[in-house]
Amino acid sequence: MPGSIQSATKSFIKNADGGAIRETFTAGADLVAGNVVKISANGTVAVATANDASIGVVVTGGLTGEKVVVLITKYVATALCIASGGTIAAGAYVTFTGIDSTTGLPTAAATASTKEATAIVLRGGASGAEMVVGIIAGFKQLA
Repeated sequence: MPGSIQSATKSFIKNADGGAIRETFTAGADLVAGNVVKISANGTVAVATANDASIGVVVTGGLTGEKVVVLITKYVATALCIASGGTIAAGAYVTFTGIDSTTGLPTAAATASTKEATAIVLRGGASGAEMVVGIIAGFKQLA
């Protein structure tokens, strides 16, 4: 291709979206592309307000109960962990507290401080149960 830096057979540019995570959730309300959303229940998202812990932006909308695709802006990876210190609901912030001796998975406890948070709960659980969390990008503030 004259005047092009792109190879005709190989793609030079990959992950043009910055390698961002796209996740599918259930819509907790009617959502359209561009809505900023939060976790509202296990596997469910709803429109976030200014004081909510948003997780990303809807790229493929849907009606209540339908599947929607969200471009994640809040976390960089997902992980399994064990709830520690009581039941932890979806949408809560957590901090990792150690390793579960039975499963070998990390343990996590709820925290009210966003400065101490290392993850946001995507699927909550009772104390001792498995949870799915999104690991927050950045560094934990040390005392």
